[in-house]
This record gives sequence, C-alpha cells and structure tokens, in this order.
Amino acid sequence: MQNMIVRFDDLDGKVDDLATDMKEVKTGLVRVEGKVDLLGGQFQDVAGQAMKDTQRITSLEGRVDILESKAN
Repeated sequence: MQNMIVRFDDLDGKVDDLATDMKEVKTGLVRVEGKVDLLGGQFQDVAGQAMKDTQRITSLEGRVDILESKAN
C-alpha cells in the first residue's frame, strides 16, 4: 500500500501538509485535480483512483504535490 505525504492547496488559500494513504483517508479531504506519480512511474488520475480505492473522497479541489512517498 502506498503512503503519501502531500501538500494540498485548499479553497481557503491555506497550504496544508496532509498524510494520506490509498487505503484510508485520514483527513477531511474533499477532489484532486491533475495527475501524480503514485506507483513506479505510473501516472494515474488522482481523483478517480482515490475515489475507487477509498470510497470516502467525494470532491477534492486544489493542487496536490507529493512531497514524500513510501511503500509499506
């Protein structure tokens, strides 16, 4: 399972560092725009992948940058 620490620019203009994993969202995230490199150079649509994997994200807005990622 992939763990990620991401920087999320949310709608109130604040930049938050959020620890997330694709199994369970541990924060109150709401649609991630764009693509990030999740696993082994494979680019995936974050919103679609996160919604499929977590079934907890409903709408993410903003930009997500992976600052650090670790495989469990």
